[in-house]
Amino acid sequence: MTRDKSQLVQLPLAVITFVLVLGALSMIWPAIMALFLGVLLLLLLQPFSGELGVVVLP
Repeated sequence: MTRDKSQLVQLPLAVITFVLVLGALSMIWPAIMALFLGVLLLLLLQPFSGELGVVVLP
Protein backbone atom coordinates (compact mmCIF):
# COMPACT_ATOMS: atom_id res chain seq x y z
CA MET A 1 0.00 0.00 0.00
CA THR A 2 2.79 2.43 0.90
CA ARG A 3 4.57 1.51 -2.30
CA ASP A 4 1.53 2.40 -4.40
CA LYS A 5 1.24 5.83 -2.79
CA SER A 6 4.90 6.58 -3.39
CA GLN A 7 4.47 5.70 -7.07
CA LEU A 8 1.42 7.95 -7.23
CA VAL A 9 3.50 10.78 -5.80
CA GLN A 10 6.62 10.03 -7.86
CA LEU A 11 4.96 10.25 -11.27
CA PRO A 12 3.51 13.77 -10.86
CA LEU A 13 6.79 14.97 -9.35
CA ALA A 14 8.70 13.53 -12.31
CA VAL A 15 6.30 15.20 -14.76
CA ILE A 16 6.57 18.56 -12.98
CA THR A 17 10.36 18.33 -12.91
CA PHE A 18 10.45 17.43 -16.60
CA VAL A 19 8.21 20.39 -17.50
CA LEU A 20 10.32 22.78 -15.42
CA VAL A 21 13.55 21.56 -17.03
CA LEU A 22 12.06 21.93 -20.53
CA GLY A 23 10.85 25.42 -19.66
CA ALA A 24 14.27 26.46 -18.38
CA LEU A 25 15.99 25.05 -21.46
CA SER A 26 13.57 26.81 -23.78
CA MET A 27 14.52 30.13 -22.17
CA ILE A 28 18.27 29.48 -22.09
CA TRP A 29 18.69 27.77 -25.48
CA PRO A 30 18.08 30.87 -27.68
CA ALA A 31 20.68 32.84 -25.71
CA ILE A 32 23.25 30.06 -26.15
CA MET A 33 22.55 29.88 -29.89
CA ALA A 34 22.74 33.68 -30.28
CA LEU A 35 26.05 33.80 -28.42
CA PHE A 36 27.48 30.96 -30.51
CA LEU A 37 26.33 32.48 -33.80
CA GLY A 38 27.61 35.92 -32.77
CA VAL A 39 31.07 34.57 -31.97
CA LEU A 40 31.07 32.54 -35.19
CA LEU A 41 30.08 35.59 -37.23
CA LEU A 42 32.73 37.70 -35.50
CA LEU A 43 35.41 35.13 -36.26
CA LEU A 44 34.30 34.85 -39.89
CA LEU A 45 34.25 38.62 -40.45
CA GLN A 46 37.52 39.31 -38.63
CA PRO A 47 39.81 38.61 -41.64
CA PHE A 48 37.80 41.03 -43.82
CA SER A 49 38.07 43.85 -41.29
CA GLY A 50 41.84 43.27 -41.08
CA GLU A 51 42.20 43.65 -44.85
CA LEU A 52 40.21 46.87 -44.83
CA GLY A 53 42.46 48.28 -42.11
CA VAL A 54 45.56 47.53 -44.17
CA VAL A 55 44.04 49.23 -47.22
CA VAL A 56 43.08 52.36 -45.26
CA LEU A 57 46.45 52.80 -43.49
CA PRO A 58 48.71 53.70 -46.48
